[in-house]
Amino acid sequence: MDSITILDPEAGDLSIREAIISEKQFVLVSSRNLLEANWDAIDRIKAVYKVCKENGVSFAVMCSASREDIEAFRKKHNFYAPFLVNDETELKAISRSN
Repeated sequence: MDSITILDPEAGDLSIREAIISEKQFVLVSSRNLLEANWDAIDRIKAVYKVCKENGVSFAVMCSASREDIEAFRKKHNFYAPFLVNDETELKAISRSN
């Protein structure tokens, strides 16, 4: 799951729910605030991503950051995993439900 193609350029929100739940395995890292989060364990997360890639397991980071913030994060941490963007309120609800 490195990219998603939108067939209708007028489409608004895009749901990838079916793509995620149809996967046999899917690793999702969630961050409510990408820039203010504690990334002391980034090397462990990068190692998990590497193992996922080697074993054909889908992996993504879900956050509420802008495209510019995601690119800055990728460069700062040399971490070029796929990113999914969601509303911070939704991410807060997700973090509270687990």
